[in-house]
Amino acid sequence: MDSISTVVKSGTSRVRGTVTNNGTGKRVSAVQVSLLPIGSSPDSNWSRFFESKDGTFDLRTVLPGMYFLNAVVMTPDRPLAGRVIVEMQRPDAGCV
Repeated sequence: MDSISTVVKSGTSRVRGTVTNNGTGKRVSAVQVSLLPIGSSPDSNWSRFFESKDGTFDLRTVLPGMYFLNAVVMTPDRPLAGRVIVEMQRPDAGCV
């Protein structure tokens, strides 16, 4: 035997929530949501992407760590974007 592989079971979480318009407080529609590990390439295997027609999102199989949660909404005038930092510490840490 030349090598030994070790598989470690790691709990994953989910990030779910609703994107709202900060000015009106209403849910937005047609939003693109992404969850990107801080310090990693957007092409990372752990990046998550979600397109929503009603402003809600549910990103699954997220490993513990620090992430950028991004949302982009296309409006008739211009795209609107927002970003927050999310820290996943344990499985099903809750809603954003």
